[in-house]
Amino acid sequence: MEYNDVDDEIDGLILTIQVKNFLCHDNLIIELHQNNIHWVFGRNGSGKSAILTALIVGLGGKAAATRRGNNIQSFIKKGSNYATIEIKIKNSTSKSYNHDRYGDHITVIRKITTAGGSSYIVKSATGEVVSTKYAEINNIMLALEIQVDNPISVLNQDEARSFCWTDSKKLFSLFRRATNLDYSESNYNKVLDNCRMAIAIKTEKDRTCAQLEREYKSWENKYRQLLSRNEMKIQMRDLKKELVWSEISELQLKQQSLNEQIDLQTRKCQKISDKLLAMEEDFEGNRNIIENLKQRLEENDREKTSLEAEKRAIEEEIRNAQTNHRTAQRATVKKREQLDKETRKIADFEHEIRNIESGAEAGRREALERRASEAREAEQAVRARVSTAEHRVEQAAAQHERAQALAAREDAERRDLLERFEKLRRSQQELRSRHGDPLAAWGEHVGALRRRVQQAVERRQFSQPPLGPVGYYLRLKDQKWGNALEHIISNMKTTFCVNSPEDSRKLFEIMQEVYGNKPKPSVTCSRFLPKRHDVSRRRVQAHPCALDMLDIENPVIANFLIDNLSLETVLLVPDQEEAIRQADTEANVPLNCSKIVTEDCMEFYPAPNYRSYGGDPRRLGHHYLHLSTEDGERRLREAVARAEEALRSQTERERAARGEEQRAAREAREAGAGLQALLAARLERERELRAAERARDLHRSPQHDELEKELDVTKQIVETLRVELKETSTAENIYVQKIGEHEAKLRQIKKKLADHTDVSRKLYEEITREQSKVDNGEAKRQNYERILKEHQDGLVQIRDQSTQQEANISEKVNKALATGTRVDNPRDRRTIQELLQETRIKLKAVDSLTLDMETVSTEMARAEEEYTNLKELLTKFSELIEETQSSIDARLKFCYQLEIQITRRVQFCFGSILAAHGYNGRIEVKHSSGELTLQLSGRDGSRRTQGAAALSGGERSYCTVALLLALWECVELPFYFLDEFDVFTDADNRRIMIELLLDFARRHPSRQFVFLAPELPHARAMTSERPLELHRLEDPRP
Repeated sequence: MEYNDVDDEIDGLILTIQVKNFLCHDNLIIELHQNNIHWVFGRNGSGKSAILTALIVGLGGKAAATRRGNNIQSFIKKGSNYATIEIKIKNSTSKSYNHDRYGDHITVIRKITTAGGSSYIVKSATGEVVSTKYAEINNIMLALEIQVDNPISVLNQDEARSFCWTDSKKLFSLFRRATNLDYSESNYNKVLDNCRMAIAIKTEKDRTCAQLEREYKSWENKYRQLLSRNEMKIQMRDLKKELVWSEISELQLKQQSLNEQIDLQTRKCQKISDKLLAMEEDFEGNRNIIENLKQRLEENDREKTSLEAEKRAIEEEIRNAQTNHRTAQRATVKKREQLDKETRKIADFEHEIRNIESGAEAGRREALERRASEAREAEQAVRARVSTAEHRVEQAAAQHERAQALAAREDAERRDLLERFEKLRRSQQELRSRHGDPLAAWGEHVGALRRRVQQAVERRQFSQPPLGPVGYYLRLKDQKWGNALEHIISNMKTTFCVNSPEDSRKLFEIMQEVYGNKPKPSVTCSRFLPKRHDVSRRRVQAHPCALDMLDIENPVIANFLIDNLSLETVLLVPDQEEAIRQADTEANVPLNCSKIVTEDCMEFYPAPNYRSYGGDPRRLGHHYLHLSTEDGERRLREAVARAEEALRSQTERERAARGEEQRAAREAREAGAGLQALLAARLERERELRAAERARDLHRSPQHDELEKELDVTKQIVETLRVELKETSTAENIYVQKIGEHEAKLRQIKKKLADHTDVSRKLYEEITREQSKVDNGEAKRQNYERILKEHQDGLVQIRDQSTQQEANISEKVNKALATGTRVDNPRDRRTIQELLQETRIKLKAVDSLTLDMETVSTEMARAEEEYTNLKELLTKFSELIEETQSSIDARLKFCYQLEIQITRRVQFCFGSILAAHGYNGRIEVKHSSGELTLQLSGRDGSRRTQGAAALSGGERSYCTVALLLALWECVELPFYFLDEFDVFTDADNRRIMIELLLDFARRHPSRQFVFLAPELPHARAMTSERPLELHRLEDPRP
């Protein structure tokens, strides 16, 4: 590979580093001027890192920057009293630093003593001492762009290990240090401070200039006063005359204003009178409209009543037809069962007759019949007793189950009441222990939680102060709705509101510290808005809604209840009757109503999905939405007494239920034992019956004639049943038809009723609107009448004032004409009085002056000269400040653009370097939050994208080198020192990294690259066309 040196030679390269008594070295010299690539290697402990430390400390760096110690005395070799570092820097190009003073190279020597002292010597190429101050070293480093504190220029082994896997904010800070953007920002802030200081100086000088201006005008005023003594006396006489006529002119203007007011009041009174006449005519028309609407409403209601009566009559007919239909159905089923039974009997009779006609005969028939009959009677008697015993057992078991269920319910109720009583008593004790604390009623830890939250707010850990519990900010407007509102808001009254997810996480942390493992209040996150939601369009238009009955000053709390509970759509009504009336049919449901709640906490959801749910106000008790701690304590005391009484009564009921349970269990056991004995007897009787029937069946000889008669009778019954079955089926169909007809007629009537209901609602709404117009008009009329009365009274007063004013003006004009001629168009009295007072003061001041004209003229000229010179200087200073501010803004814009370009360049180079060897990765930079993140994956996407900290040691080192090369592409520095950059790297990754670094170094031959590593690079790297210079350090002493 060929390399072309396209870079110009630069200064700032390190030619030689020599240390004495420094760390592990007695006297070490490293020559770095033969080549631009140097490889320093040696075993661990041989002092490689000491060279990097010497470079940093020798050029003025602090001990902490080396990561090797906390003070520079620790760098002195044990047994020595001092250490010296001597560094030679190239300074031979056309852009060199003070070449006439330093020559082709600059030597910087720093001496460190064990006493903590440190000194600098800066020499020229001839060995002459030029300076001994650190400021000169700093100037040299700035001029030659040497940055020993920049990690991409001097990378020690600690930073090499953590270069890519530190957190995102530190990595962003490192990126800005590496690209010198933080230094540019620091310079920008310094210039801003200087600019502010200049503005403050200018402000001070402006005050001085104003003071000089006042001094100049004072002397100028004195000069003029000396020239105008007689003129001021004449002016005072004229001003006094003008003052008299000015007063007369003001009175005339007031008289003119009074006349205009009289005309205006007269016109207003006439206008209001006309308006009242027009309103009376409108009222008459509106009243006629209301009467017509009421007549239509009454007529519609009469028709509606008639339809409802008809509807009730048809519903009654339908119920009667349905009853008759069910009766006919039962009769049909019964007849069909009888027919089936008689048909089976015919078959049995025919079978017996065939048996008799076959000639079969058996002996002992009568005896067997008698024996079977006796056995059957005995079996039936036992069966009846068993049935009675089973019924008794069932009753005893049912009674026992009921007693058990009752006892369980009573016990559960007792435990529930006990738990509620204990909870109320604990709340009462807690409230007493924190008497006076308004948060005491909200729980044991709420006060502590609020205090912790306030401390966090003061430390600015929240974007907005959290609000909670929600119920703490609520007040009842009417105490009777307390139970209903407690029922509606439920557990949400203990919720806390926060402004952002970050605030939510912080509040949960504080809750965990305060509550521990105990239950915690809920937290809801929503942006805090300064204004309350406008719910005028969605508010229910009827009885007061839940939102109306709450006094909520905080808009955030109000918005929380509106968003989560839609309180503006929850209607509050006093009783269930009114709630049912407004909820059961769609026509009666108020607009925007989502739910209706009564005083006793019953809930009704309106039609078309009408349903209702019961509530128990005794279990609620508005213990939170009260007005004061005393009120809450009183209510809690009453609740404890009620709970204690209920618990006592419930304990008695539970004891009685347990006794009843034991008695029922005993009776059930006795009934079971009796049943077992009867079952055994029934089995014995059944066995005997079966034996007798078997014997009878073997020898039975039925009477043939009797069977024939029975067969004929049964056939007649079957025919009769068939006729009756046909009649009941026909009746059943007739009733079905009648029910259908009545239901069709009922649907028509219901439709008419719905239409009339809709018409009634519309007429009622129209009457309400018209009546509202009349009421509003009546209020307006009364208001207009009041205004008319006020205007008429005001008109009388103004006319009286006008009469008095005219007499006063005539008197003053006569007096003024008696003392002199009229003054036309006089100025206003205040201006004349101020001029008159000013003239008196000037005249008095002139009379009291002891200065002559020459002295005043001299002082006036001096003050004018000082004022003019300072004003011109401040003008130029202001222009300089504006120019500086404009330049600052332009440079800031350029720096922003440069930062974006550098970021994009580094991102592109980083990705390209990774992609060249099969890795995928990118750099994400967030300038606004100050974060830089590395996202990488394995070769050919073998692993999912992850942060650099999750990579292996070799991959992390490769990532470090890729980031360094990307930064080197964007930031040009004279030299680059890398210490143990290949730590934790496998052989493959180490070879790739070294080739990348050496390739970059060979493409930039004007810059210096020094690599410090424990081992030599691979053979291919050492056999290139441009070989690197090797420096082997001696093995450490044993």
